Amino acid sequence: MKRLLCICMIFVLLFSVGCTQVSAAEKAFETAMETMKDRESLEPQLEQMLSPLTAGNKGMLQERLSRVVAESGYKVVSSEEREDGTVALQVKIKSVDASEIMNRFVQEITALVASPAYQAEVETMSKEEYHSILISVMLSALDDKISQWEQDVQVIMIKDKGGWKMQDERVITQCIFSNLAEAITSLV
Repeated sequence: MKRLLCICMIFVLLFSVGCTQVSAAEKAFETAMETMKDRESLEPQLEQMLSPLTAGNKGMLQERLSRVVAESGYKVVSSEEREDGTVALQVKIKSVDASEIMNRFVQEITALVASPAYQAEVETMSKEEYHSILISVMLSALDDKISQWEQDVQVIMIKDKGGWKMQDERVITQCIFSNLAEAITSLV
C-alpha cells in the first residue's frame, strides 16, 4: 500500500512540475506580448517601417499606428509541454484588418488623383509634398474604426537562462502587423 502511495505521489509531483513549466511559459508569453504592444518597444519597428517617408507629419502616422497596434490582442487557447522541454502554445491573435485600411486608402487616393487640383500640381510636387499627401490620406484611412481579424498561431516557448522566451517572435509580429508593413511601404 505504501508503495502504491509513493508511486502516486511521484506522478503528482511530476504532473505539477509540468504544469508549473507550462504556466511559467504562458506567463512569459503574456509579458512578451504586453511589451510588444508598448509604445516604446514599437517605435523602432514603426520607425523602420516608415523610414522611406520624409514628410514632417510622419510622426503623426507613427502615433496613429502605435494606437492601432496597441488595440491588438491575444488569447492562449491551449498549451502543452513537449518532450524536448519546450512548451507549445496555441494562441489566437487579434489584430487590425490591414486590407480594410488599404481599401480605404486606395479609394481615397484614387479620388484624390482624379481631382483637377491634384493633376495641376503633380508635376511640380516635391518628394516631401508627395509623401505628405500620402501620409494625410493614410491618416484618414486609419481615422475610422477599423475591423479586426483573428489568426490562430502556434508559438514555441523555449527555456533561456532560467526563464522562458519565444523561439521566434516574428510569428507574432507578422500577425500583429499583418500586411500593414507592406501597405505602408507600398505608399512610397
